[in-house]
Amino acid sequence: MSPTPAPPRRSPSLSIERAGAAPPRVRVATGGEPLSGGVIAAAVGAAAALALSEARGGWLIDLGVSYLAPVAGEDVFAIGRVLRRGREIAYTAVDVRTAAQMPVAAGLVTSCVAALPAGSRWSAPMPIPPAGAVHAVGAPEDAPGDETLATALERAATGAAAALLPAGTAGSVVPLALHLALHAAGRTPLEADAYVVHRRGEIVATRVTLGAGGQVIATGGVTYRLETTGR
Repeated sequence: MSPTPAPPRRSPSLSIERAGAAPPRVRVATGGEPLSGGVIAAAVGAAAALALSEARGGWLIDLGVSYLAPVAGEDVFAIGRVLRRGREIAYTAVDVRTAAQMPVAAGLVTSCVAALPAGSRWSAPMPIPPAGAVHAVGAPEDAPGDETLATALERAATGAAAALLPAGTAGSVVPLALHLALHAAGRTPLEADAYVVHRRGEIVATRVTLGAGGQVIATGGVTYRLETTGR
């Protein structure tokens, strides 16, 4: 008798859940896979937009995430809480937890909620990357938007940090904090230049520039802890 094949694993996905008077939340279904820092950051951005209920006119300015605990194979939920909303700028705190209420991440998102005149978003050419930068190009089928930007930023930063792991050593890079600043409307395919700006012991800070068509779309970085398991 041939063995029964294991069910295929699904990629993580985001969805919105509403239940009675409870605040709406963003659910991240893991599909049995470990959650990357980029996916959690995407959930933070989505939860902030949901809390603001901005169907039109709102856009991300700045997103920061602190990762409190790793999670693998378990769905998590992100709930946003508006701290202050002015005529143009709004600030939202986002709490990410498992169903058992274990804290996973905390985010702070700054959004523009004012209607912007056409052509008000500036653009700048992609800078010349420093020596040793890791260059990555997003797939043409990637959809533009905050989710793609967050995951692309984390993917490029991980490549730069992982290059510091000693050759022949099993290990990984664990995200501690992520920062993403959006400067222009997203387009595809995305380009990313990432490099390490600082290392102190096992803590590594990276810097990432995301662009499209040679123009800067977003900047940011991820701070990691290097973990090795021996040679």
